[in-house]
Amino acid sequence: MEGRRDAGFHEVRALSLHLYKKAGKDGQKIAGHASEGMTKNYQRDHEEIIWSEAIPDLNISEITG
Repeated sequence: MEGRRDAGFHEVRALSLHLYKKAGKDGQKIAGHASEGMTKNYQRDHEEIIWSEAIPDLNISEITG
């Protein structure tokens, strides 16, 4: 399907934590976050996130030699 791509790690993680919250469960425990703030960061405004496609263009051999 044109314009469609697989979800990345953080997208899947954010969705799972959003669904845990929606189900009334503690996402922090399942995520293993040390702080509630980090879990809230993943859960925040999940439904309103507009994901953009990024194309990696960094050639690390220019940096590492």
